[in-house]
Amino acid sequence: MNKKALHDFTLRARKLLISEVEELLEAVYGLHNNGIFESIDHLPVISTDKNTKNTRAHLEKFLIDESKAGLRGHNAYEKLVKEIAFTWLNRFIAFKMMEVRRLIRQTITKGTDSNSFKLWLTQEGNEAILYLYEEGDSPKNAFGEGPRDIALPVLYFMAMFRDSKGNKSSF
Repeated sequence: MNKKALHDFTLRARKLLISEVEELLEAVYGLHNNGIFESIDHLPVISTDKNTKNTRAHLEKFLIDESKAGLRGHNAYEKLVKEIAFTWLNRFIAFKMMEVRRLIRQTITKGTDSNSFKLWLTQEGNEAILYLYEEGDSPKNAFGEGPRDIALPVLYFMAMFRDSKGNKSSF
């Protein structure tokens, strides 16, 4: 295993994930980096999407709990961002390392062309996801996502397993 490539990938992925989490928290949930929430009145997606509204409530509770524990504002926000980003990063790195060691079938390296993805997509219980995936990229919802995006949110992060020139990572 190429440890330098793994190290470099991890740094790039961590930076990208932190940036994406911050953008998502602000744009969708109205949470700013000072730990203050924007009014729900300014966030139409929250009023139209039940899951988004529930997630906002969980985020609000998290910040209240952190405040009670002595971590407020920007510090609580940074803790949340890092926890989310590092959780996803650890999952992707674990899959990648298991792929390289041939402990699991190829799961993420080739995205939708990965063997395990294709197998998973056709398994019983995934019919709705398969249907959405086959529907393609249109029409778009309030988030700007098409059916395939809704079915496979994790595929966005699979792009991180490519270097800056678009080549597959070599670790």
